[in-house]
Amino acid sequence: MPDVDVVLGQTNTYMCAFLDVEQLLPANRNSSEKHHIVQIAPKLTEGNAEYIHHVTLIACDSSNSSYSHNHVINGCLRLPPSCLEYHFAWANGSSGLVLPADVGMPLGVNQYVLNVHYYNPSEDVISFKDSSGLRITLSHSPRIHDAGIFTFSGGMIHDRDPLPAGQADVTVTAVTPKECTNHWNVPSINVLGVLHHAHHLGVKNSVDVTSSVDDSYRGTLRREKRYDFNHQSFAPSSLSAIFRGDELTLTCSSDTSTQTEPTPFAENSEDEMCVTWFLYYPAQEMHSAYYVHGAMYCSGMSDWLVVNYSAPVVDPPACTSLGDLNSTEASNILNSLRADLSQTATPTTPSVPVSVSSANPTYLFSVSSAFVLLCV
Repeated sequence: MPDVDVVLGQTNTYMCAFLDVEQLLPANRNSSEKHHIVQIAPKLTEGNAEYIHHVTLIACDSSNSSYSHNHVINGCLRLPPSCLEYHFAWANGSSGLVLPADVGMPLGVNQYVLNVHYYNPSEDVISFKDSSGLRITLSHSPRIHDAGIFTFSGGMIHDRDPLPAGQADVTVTAVTPKECTNHWNVPSINVLGVLHHAHHLGVKNSVDVTSSVDDSYRGTLRREKRYDFNHQSFAPSSLSAIFRGDELTLTCSSDTSTQTEPTPFAENSEDEMCVTWFLYYPAQEMHSAYYVHGAMYCSGMSDWLVVNYSAPVVDPPACTSLGDLNSTEASNILNSLRADLSQTATPTTPSVPVSVSSANPTYLFSVSSAFVLLCV
């Protein structure tokens, strides 16, 4: 955020800032060259971290955007229609992201929008200046593989019926069908990390992969059995590769037993969402799939591909219990591993444990107010 005035008097406040890549890059570079992002970390203004729930970076089509560099929209609940492709999502409880030594995420566009969700559950009236954003490290020269972020939405903004109230386990599903993954131009993609996103009522999330060739179960990208709204981060995938033609099933479970009215799928924390992002390479044009009232909309190609699909049978192997998470023994192990969370505003350990090449120098710029350019 470009040193904005933030006034909080409600639970949820969203702000957007438009960023011109040309103005962020070092003087000896320009946006017409290829640049690879190799590391992303949160940059939170001191004293404001407790109010920042998540930060997303979305690529925009600058040819259809009328917004200039550093333009801020207050109350930015909906993203501008010219900004569709997610390039990164950071949330409370997460650290940064470091890509493998031969992989980089292309900048790819001339304009981004930085979207910040300020969360104030007490609804006290609070005001402060904020320059929070993301610290992005660029490699000095392009790497071998282009990485991408795949957005898989099973319910985001009024695109499916509300969740019924008064039920301990309400499950919704969505499928990225073979008609979409068949558009990948490589036999398989490599999955580096997976992040699930829901709101307060979310309790479990998973993405399972099945083969469209013989309907066999191939594995799980990530199964989060105890979803935590205050700890959302990329984690390594249990399945390292997804093949062209595979089908992905997203399952989200919510507990609405405390609710007296149906809960819609929408932006605010009191509403719900069912979304998964996964980081992968090589990047593909078909980079997202959205559930919209019974059909899947796959984007990234010249036109949206709309598929009325039949859900595959997901039959994972039975889970074998290795212990009781509520036992004294489990509690002792967790207590022994407990970290000092007071330093989470400036983490140094990536949530996806992969290495970064230090053979070449990298440029570092901050997507925030000062846009400090450093050479490291």
